[in-house]
Amino acid sequence: MTKPLRNYQFGAVLGFAALHLGALGVFFLPFRWSYVRLLLATYSLRMFGVSAGYRRYFSHRSFKLNRFNQFLLAWLAQSSGQKSVLWWAAHHRIHHRHSDTDPDLHSPGLRGFWWAHVGCVISNTYDAYDSNLIRDFSKYPELRWLERWHWVPTSATCNWYSPNKGATCN
Repeated sequence: MTKPLRNYQFGAVLGFAALHLGALGVFFLPFRWSYVRLLLATYSLRMFGVSAGYRRYFSHRSFKLNRFNQFLLAWLAQSSGQKSVLWWAAHHRIHHRHSDTDPDLHSPGLRGFWWAHVGCVISNTYDAYDSNLIRDFSKYPELRWLERWHWVPTSATCNWYSPNKGATCN
């Protein structure tokens, strides 16, 4: 039976909206090529985190890493704001087992583009997942910490660049 899909967390929706409204601030700044380079670099780095981290490493186990690099890749992936690596990997493993059927959380064919790419992340309808699907990673306390505090990597990397000072971590 399909769960209701419009069970959004106020904080997640507010953060999502604020981030995207804040991006409009680009129209109030003088144009600088350094901003374009920063955009391309951070986008590429985070998409690498999503592709290599969430998908290839944590969901498919396509390669091996030591625990330190595993944590760094998890941090990078989570800087994209798509919940924790444990949540993502568990749901992605279900996606491959039940592609385009009801258990598939992010099937655009079943629930639409918005739900598949954004709605399922900012909704709390599917916050729970089967931890047995990710026993290979849930044994690491640092990944469980990232699970509990999944918003920290996103928040910590959102404001590290100041137009006047360059990269800062205030």
